[in-house]
Amino acid sequence: MELSLLSIFSLLIEKYIRKYIYILKMGVDMKTLTVKVDDELKERMKRLRHVNWSEVIRESIRRKIEEENGRNIAEAVLINERLRREAPEGWDSAKVIREWRLKR
Repeated sequence: MELSLLSIFSLLIEKYIRKYIYILKMGVDMKTLTVKVDDELKERMKRLRHVNWSEVIRESIRRKIEEENGRNIAEAVLINERLRREAPEGWDSAKVIREWRLKR
């Protein structure tokens, strides 16, 4: 199938426009990250041309960050529970605070 000059030009314009629509949608200040994959994986990725691999990787990174943040919060709660003690009977925290303020 032979492509005319007009159809080639149309394809280039479409690709150019899609690229800039994506930049506008995602934000101009995106950084580049290089990911190395072995030859077999690269070939398998090539067969799935319809997949936006950049978006797949971005989403995977977002999920991992959220997972780690959740893990850190859960760990902090566990540490807090271990360190937390019941106040002795008759403890008056307001009285203790007042005493410390008077010592200043």
